[in-house]
Amino acid sequence: MDNTLESRVRRLEDRVGISETVIRYGVAVDARNWEVFADCFAPTVTTERTGEVARNEFVTFVAGALDGFTSTQHLKLPGHLVKQGHDHQAMLSAR
Repeated sequence: MDNTLESRVRRLEDRVGISETVIRYGVAVDARNWEVFADCFAPTVTTERTGEVARNEFVTFVAGALDGFTSTQHLKLPGHLVKQGHDHQAMLSAR
């Protein structure tokens, strides 16, 4: 991994971006703002429950799964770990 100042700053900016996306995810899902929620994901989403699906299919799945709840609360604690590789990034969330 490149250790120049520029690449280190870029990695920090990427980590902040991922953390902010996690917060937007929680706020959007609690507000049932499915447009903002969808913007938190790449065009293809892979999860343990759904496998690999198109973003709009995943949003429809989550919206349907939460339909029976009058409210939800996604704590905005930093309960996630950002993994960075040479050509990819991933976020692991505490269950």
